[in-house]
Amino acid sequence: MAGELVGINTFIFTQSGGSQGLGFAVPSAIVGVAWPQLRRYGHLRRGEIGLGLQSITPELARALDLPNDFGVIIGDVKPGSPAAAADLHVQDVIVRLDGKPVDSFFTMFCESYARAAGDRLRLDILRGQEALSTEIVVGEHIDRVDHLGDDLDPQKSLIGRLSILGLSVDDRVSGLMPDLRLPSGVVVLGRSQPSRAADMPLAVGDIIHAVNGTAVSTFRDLTLAVDALAPRSPVALQIEREGKLMFVSFTLE
Repeated sequence: MAGELVGINTFIFTQSGGSQGLGFAVPSAIVGVAWPQLRRYGHLRRGEIGLGLQSITPELARALDLPNDFGVIIGDVKPGSPAAAADLHVQDVIVRLDGKPVDSFFTMFCESYARAAGDRLRLDILRGQEALSTEIVVGEHIDRVDHLGDDLDPQKSLIGRLSILGLSVDDRVSGLMPDLRLPSGVVVLGRSQPSRAADMPLAVGDIIHAVNGTAVSTFRDLTLAVDALAPRSPVALQIEREGKLMFVSFTLE
């Protein structure tokens, strides 16, 4: 009613094809954290605590003899992480975060999402029948793609027709991304601002290996292949994303 942003609609489930149905939105608190990072880096940069969390179900509560059949339980603690340093254990139940009750995974997500490296989190937990408190110092999530862009020249690395900033896969790239399926290609390091970028099915960290079935090994190969395409041409890119090879397709402007 005050004209303030509550959330941003993302999609709707409708059987009529109109605006009647269930709407889904990203809460404004998350948008407020994500949008500045997206503008600056092209993707999200989050703090890291090293916890694998999951919702407690009635079945899980009965099997593990938990006091409540709702809330959040620790399923994994990453070795060497801030959570490990805080002496958190698998099967600990998180009761409160910074004094606020944690009754669901979503609550825990919203309360911890905006925390940056160096922030401190106070957790109250249940370990069996014992109530404990601990403090976690949020660590920095190391994104190897960010390091690749440290010395990037935006003008020389721009492929305008794809609305991306790219870099040839070389020894340095391979060293920071050691699990690449193919030893060549062009890694996507950022997205440019034109409106077309919103429709381009590429994400930071993708590696482009082929254009319409023709392999591209370097940034120059990709630039020449894309420049040779006529306007409104159909395009199929073979990419590598999170260790998986796949195709993405679109129509070139």
